[in-house]
Amino acid sequence: MRAVLLSDEVYPFLDVQAKALLDEARKTFRAMGLETKSLVGSTSRTYLFTWCGDHTNDALVLMLNHVGLDCSVSGFALEISSSPEKTLEALADVAQLDPGHFEQILANVENMIIERWDWALPESLLMKSYASSHLDLQGARQYAEAYTLRSEHDRDEVQVNRYAANSATDADVEH
Repeated sequence: MRAVLLSDEVYPFLDVQAKALLDEARKTFRAMGLETKSLVGSTSRTYLFTWCGDHTNDALVLMLNHVGLDCSVSGFALEISSSPEKTLEALADVAQLDPGHFEQILANVENMIIERWDWALPESLLMKSYASSHLDLQGARQYAEAYTLRSEHDRDEVQVNRYAANSATDADVEH
């Protein structure tokens, strides 16, 4: 979906209303700066646009809830009841989780009985079945790790740019 929103490609199979909706979505995407950032928020609410798909997003929701944030899926984004700064801290915590220990992550999932014979499975096997067929826990952890590393790099780059700007200003004052 991100690729569709980034492009200006015209899709001939869309009807007039669908084309108008796509144009509106592209304008909103660009107005929010989502071509260069994934995290949008305020002091109390953050939206994380992962562009990773449902299984990864659902796993990220469970993992972020597990580390203490109130998180849910809201359309293309994860809606998090927290500031962007606390969300970044939580993503760093998620990056440290072991997807192999899914029992703790799935402890609060209320309805894992989805497949025909799920009702007959013991809880540990039901959790394993649910995790393997409906979640991408490893992908979610990898996303959190990559996003955290990218954010640290961006913060370091901002610090370097500030240092360079201050050094240039100091040099101008000396001369």
